[in-house]
Amino acid sequence: SCRLRTLTRRPPSVDSGLAIMPVQRDQVTRSGVVEMKADEVTRIVEKPSINETESCTVSLPLYIFSTAILGYLQQVPCSERRERELQDAIQMLIDRNRGVLGYPVGWRLSLTSPSDLLEINKHYLKSYGAATDSGWLNAASNTRLIEPVLVEPGSLIGPDCVIGPNAYVEQGCSVGSGVIVHDSVVLRESVIPDGRTVVGEVMSPEGNIGMVVDGHG
Repeated sequence: SCRLRTLTRRPPSVDSGLAIMPVQRDQVTRSGVVEMKADEVTRIVEKPSINETESCTVSLPLYIFSTAILGYLQQVPCSERRERELQDAIQMLIDRNRGVLGYPVGWRLSLTSPSDLLEINKHYLKSYGAATDSGWLNAASNTRLIEPVLVEPGSLIGPDCVIGPNAYVEQGCSVGSGVIVHDSVVLRESVIPDGRTVVGEVMSPEGNIGMVVDGHG
């Protein structure tokens, strides 16, 4: 990962630093794409079309700037999305030879879709473990918890259920009998009826708000 202290230890001739990461070609239209010469950023464009750039390196929302950036922000026009793009101000720094370096990042977790939330859930359960209040669970219920799994206090789990792996059930949920939940997040106060199978889903009190099929949201 990219540490903040790495960004702050830039040479005096360098004005700014960006965290950057390579992505798959089909992802370049979702981010600010950078073109590089050695470790220096030579061009940055926000969410280009697939034909606008050959680069597969993107800028992440982790930056460090000198106060020089403030003088360019007011010069940024509104984009077609009616937004003032920070990337335009960064390009002004580049064009004026202020020096903008790219600092590589090995991986990231973003949250823009239900599938992203499921990936974050897996990372959280794997990295930090899970402590489940099993006061609601008894041997006669035939309900099994398969780690990593987390069921928050205040949720009711019926008999003959299989919860996990990679399942997070927030507080205040009601899970019926014979329910299977894995690789899913069940948001607080959700209700899952008897016999339901929940796999690769984000469940809310209003129902399913996202599903992953074969790794795609």
